[in-house]
Amino acid sequence: MGGAPRSGQAAVGSPPDNGPQPPAPQGPSSNPPAPPRAPTPAEREEAARQNGGRAAYRARLESSAPDNGKAEASLRKSPKAEEWTQQWRDEGIDPPEMLPTQVSGKLMSPLSREGIAQAKVGILTFFPVNGQRGGSIWPVVTELVADAQGNFSGEVPASPAPPLYYPPAALCVSAESFRVLAGTPVLTFVAGQLNALGIFWAPETPFAVVCDGSQFEGSLEVVCTGELDPQRWHPQKRGATLAYFPRFALPAPKQQDPSRVTKLISNWDERDTPFVTLMSTGGPLQTKRCAIARRQSSKPGSEAPQIQEPFEPLVFEAAGFAEISGQVVDAQGAGVPNATVYAAGDNETPSVLSDSLGFFRFEKPPKKTSMLAAAHDDYISTTLANVPPGTTGARIVFSHRKPVLRFRLRDQLTQQFITSISVKLFKPDDPKSSAIPKAFQVLELSSAAGDYFVKSEALLGRLTLEKVGYFPLTVLDPVATQAQQSGEWTLWLNPGRKLEVRPRDHSGTERADRWFSEPDKPDDPAIWTYWSQHWIEYTLDFGAAPEPGIEGGHFDLVLGCRNQGIVDNNYQFQVKVFVDDTERGTLTILANTLTEQFGRLSLGQLSGIRRIRLVWQNDSWIPDQLDANIRYQSLKFVEQPGP
Repeated sequence: MGGAPRSGQAAVGSPPDNGPQPPAPQGPSSNPPAPPRAPTPAEREEAARQNGGRAAYRARLESSAPDNGKAEASLRKSPKAEEWTQQWRDEGIDPPEMLPTQVSGKLMSPLSREGIAQAKVGILTFFPVNGQRGGSIWPVVTELVADAQGNFSGEVPASPAPPLYYPPAALCVSAESFRVLAGTPVLTFVAGQLNALGIFWAPETPFAVVCDGSQFEGSLEVVCTGELDPQRWHPQKRGATLAYFPRFALPAPKQQDPSRVTKLISNWDERDTPFVTLMSTGGPLQTKRCAIARRQSSKPGSEAPQIQEPFEPLVFEAAGFAEISGQVVDAQGAGVPNATVYAAGDNETPSVLSDSLGFFRFEKPPKKTSMLAAAHDDYISTTLANVPPGTTGARIVFSHRKPVLRFRLRDQLTQQFITSISVKLFKPDDPKSSAIPKAFQVLELSSAAGDYFVKSEALLGRLTLEKVGYFPLTVLDPVATQAQQSGEWTLWLNPGRKLEVRPRDHSGTERADRWFSEPDKPDDPAIWTYWSQHWIEYTLDFGAAPEPGIEGGHFDLVLGCRNQGIVDNNYQFQVKVFVDDTERGTLTILANTLTEQFGRLSLGQLSGIRRIRLVWQNDSWIPDQLDANIRYQSLKFVEQPGP
């Protein structure tokens, strides 16, 4: 909702005059009182503002972590190529590959229901050291300032090949000298393009966790990095990056009380549990991940809201570690260098990089380590079970290289190269499972010369190539099929019926005044609405049903959407699909302001003239702050050879 004014909707404002009123008539002839009127959406929003509002937001701020973390100069890097290169070389480091990247987004408070004005937004981007995507990471910090409505935008440096098994970027947010958002991962981030990150909600209440460093000496502090594991940060930058986050000092031991315990306060989004690191003047000592408490408690302050304690106390241990060491090898027994090895145990997952001969060593693995895992750019990830601390000579074997496919793609009829394709990758079928196999990875690829490169993260049982206007092509055991080719491997797609509709070229709507398109841009195919629960319809001729024994006649609907406005970065459109008034299913499509996102639904066998109806289900609106408005960007029907 939002955007254009809604007809029939009450405006937000003062209630009717509450001054003296004429007395109501008495006696048998008086009318019964009217039933209470349900509040309008705008009135409900105003009530939420009054019950929360800035006062509640300020009280929450005052119970948050102080913003005592500062970004050192060495963490800040320019997105300008020449300055970027010089800044790294000044530190004696080979500059990693970088692309300047535009970002935009918004910060909001759930309590005040408004944008967080003048918030300081720290955007962390991560770069693999020496190009090894599974190894150590260089963190870089760029700070932006939000405007009066909480909107932020700017340019940051980003890696075109970000680290594997780690978010490409993350956010840290401060407001009014308090840290209101710790390290929150940004999982969808494309270097070199404009990234509309959407709306980030600052958590409503902070949390506290008890940290015990009694087993360590010297000056000690604890730092929470949110959902970011600092153990993969390169040692040369780890201490400086940890110092960017709020720090809490542990008290010095006293003769009558030698314990060194403090409460760390931070914020999280209640998804993955946060990481906490114990630091000394010499740098980080130990990192632990919080574990959800069996019994949660909350401690009320004098005037501030309650601070929850949802985690078990963290006890940092200085003694009792037994190292784990071993070697990573391939199927022939040769050592594999630059493999990332993880020790899984407790709530910690420290990692190390294997050396030039494949050897690795954990000096202080988690006490409850039970398994090792290894990852590499060229090999399928693997695990080794039953590895307790004290194990030496552990041998982790990469049994399989990642499948790599190279092929050319042509049109069977015209012999022309096909320049874009959707590739679905499937694992080998499990003979013990009756479930219909689903693609574990879908790639959208393009190539001006029609040549394609595919690298799979798992073993391949088959792949399927799909493109609007062509029948899908499935290749069984593609690795073996490729090996049988004497030269260049060429695949051919057979043209099918091409059914594609510009969304603005509809055949009917429930209310024409609630649908909009660009009047000055007749080539723009999009149409959008500010209201849910209003249908739009398209009439298409799916042609005659195929003759017996001929493939085709089954269709999948592919709907591309954007949001006309700004929404929560977790918001998803839900769109019901009907064929001739019969519901066929619901599409769930992630909303994005800039990038078209797609949903797909099988419609079954169709022929002749049919009506396709779309009904958006789930509007979301906060006046002047958040506005979900569905924009249908593309509508395609992909013919399938069979059900």
